[in-house]
Amino acid sequence: MTQPQTLQELMEKQKALLAEQNKPTWECYNMEERSAFEQLLICVLGPEKSGKSRLVATIGGIGPVLVIDLDKRKESISGLKNVFAITLQDPGNTTLMPTVVSDIDKILTLLETSKKKLGFCDLHVINPNVPEGTKIFTIAYDSIRSLAKANLNYILYQDPKIRSEISVSPTAKSYTPKDWRGWRGDTDNTQSILARSYALGLNVIFVAHTRAEEAENSTQENPLFTGRLTIDPPRYKQLLGLFNEVWLMELVNVNGVYLPKVRVKQGSQFNAATCLELDPVQDPNICDMIQKHIAKRKLVVK
Repeated sequence: MTQPQTLQELMEKQKALLAEQNKPTWECYNMEERSAFEQLLICVLGPEKSGKSRLVATIGGIGPVLVIDLDKRKESISGLKNVFAITLQDPGNTTLMPTVVSDIDKILTLLETSKKKLGFCDLHVINPNVPEGTKIFTIAYDSIRSLAKANLNYILYQDPKIRSEISVSPTAKSYTPKDWRGWRGDTDNTQSILARSYALGLNVIFVAHTRAEEAENSTQENPLFTGRLTIDPPRYKQLLGLFNEVWLMELVNVNGVYLPKVRVKQGSQFNAATCLELDPVQDPNICDMIQKHIAKRKLVVK
């Protein structure tokens, strides 16, 4: 960096630094001019094998989507255009340093650097095989359950004081948090990943599994259930409020064939939600859902 040579140059540099320091950390938007799909923040929930990953991949119709595959199931989205996947997993040997959390941090740091330098997230910095200037439109994490496991692997490896451990083989141990600090660290890191991803200006999608919701008076000895569904793990329920779009994948019987559908509004089993103007149940294609929203908005404006 060139050093200021004169008093005038030094004063100009100090003035520029002061202006940067006093720059607002917020931005005010005229919401009348913005659309509900301008930057999507989606949590897609559903049971195993209900089509969640395939639904996420349909957003590739807008532009390239980067899928952080934590379930090691990238083959489920094979053959789809504009979909790029990175599979991350910790070493099977639990005596070795977990890598998933640090790898996600590296990926986000590369994208943040690209955004600052180019004004957009260049897929080339993640995958040198694609041309420079390939703009990422969406980042997706599949799934929350595996991310939670990776968070705990990292936290408990780093801080033995907050863990209980059981040796399950000569090269493997099972770690469990002793108290709330491990669980809190898990959800805090996921919230940080969500915030950093959204700050990139990308559509952000988290994939999650569902489980039966336990009643407040449920115990380990006498489990009781409400008849509704909740996110797995249940401690992540507090994070659902951070998403504008909370969708539930359902398998619906159509003439004897079970087909995947997307519930985007509240039902008897789950409080789905959307900012898009859509009917309660949709076919699993995000681009088609956006087009339906646009069409309805045009009718409202007229």
